[in-house]
Amino acid sequence: MKKYENIVPVFDNTRRKTVYGTLLEGTDDKRFAQTSFEWEIERQRIRRKRQTQGLSFPEHSHWDWNQKIENAKRYPDVLTVFAIEYNGQIQGLMIVDHVLFHAKLPPDSGYPLLYVRYIENAPHIPFPNCFRGLD
Repeated sequence: MKKYENIVPVFDNTRRKTVYGTLLEGTDDKRFAQTSFEWEIERQRIRRKRQTQGLSFPEHSHWDWNQKIENAKRYPDVLTVFAIEYNGQIQGLMIVDHVLFHAKLPPDSGYPLLYVRYIENAPHIPFPNCFRGLD
């Protein structure tokens, strides 16, 4: 996985201040496998808890990031994997399609769009979300 040199500001809601993470691009199979495993355990815990309370759960509660990343690696000219890391942990994952979609409305008709195929924040982050982007 390639680390960008420039820092990424994110707002830590729990501490009410801006902190700085690292934007990662690409894949690191071992790291993503560990992250996917940890997230899956936490997602299942949340899903069971919400089911016993009679509540709905997020559509992404069944996602397997290892599979999604393997699929993205098959099409490196089309799909890119991004992650935000803070404090040694991946806090969010996203897969972006940067080729297949084009704007349909003027004045940008025909120009390529970035299409977010998948995005998820770490399930261990409590609600309300611990981190958010800056306004």
